[in-house]
Amino acid sequence: MKQITLILGGSVRLYLNYIMLFSTIEKRFNCKIKKKNNFEFQTTFNNNKIQILFAKNPTRDNIYIKYKNYLEKNRIELLPPPGDEVAKKIKNSDVVLFFGLCGGFKGRKGDIYLPEKLLEISLNSHYLKKEYISHINAINQIKINNIFIGKINGKKSKIITSNVALCADSIEEEESLIELCRKLSDQGDIVDKESYSIAKNIKNIPLGIMVMSSDLLYNKKTMLRNKRPFIIDTKKFNKFCLKCIESVL
Repeated sequence: MKQITLILGGSVRLYLNYIMLFSTIEKRFNCKIKKKNNFEFQTTFNNNKIQILFAKNPTRDNIYIKYKNYLEKNRIELLPPPGDEVAKKIKNSDVVLFFGLCGGFKGRKGDIYLPEKLLEISLNSHYLKKEYISHINAINQIKINNIFIGKINGKKSKIITSNVALCADSIEEEESLIELCRKLSDQGDIVDKESYSIAKNIKNIPLGIMVMSSDLLYNKKTMLRNKRPFIIDTKKFNKFCLKCIESVL
């Protein structure tokens, strides 16, 4: 039996209730996804066993801990473990897949990206003042053999993983976010919160990463912000998730 590990970047509620990826997988592969615990699910079909894990943020730093405590104190939702911890626990798997959403420094909303170069940003505060912008740089580049490249129609790319969401609510001025976007666009194409920490900690297992841009940092109308409804093309995202899974069966 082939063992496939699928990591999803974000909350369970996002993929279960909004994107509806679970029901899409169940319908396509005629299977039933069963819950093992809050952040682990599994299913079996056609001699393939898929373990589904959730990850949020790159590592268990102070920003992660404060956010986790806030969510639990206000009974909003449980926060999945960080990407590095999830990746380190994966041992007996034939292949690891990571699906997630990202912000774009360029391109269009809904573009599909297949990262092959990854960098990281580690910030000390969840709120960025404009004077900090000039000091922010992506570092510690790693390169992976993304198994989706050549199989899936997406853009080969360079992704930056940040421990802080780069959105209008996390920065002093919107213009500062645009300035940061211009700066980071010379260092990467897109930004997320998990890819780097997962890729860095997956050892000797084939890895595929696919992300779709949910927001664009260079445009005030497409920036991510809490007061704006979160809308993405869920059908397109699910379509590419299925293609990625099928490519490794």
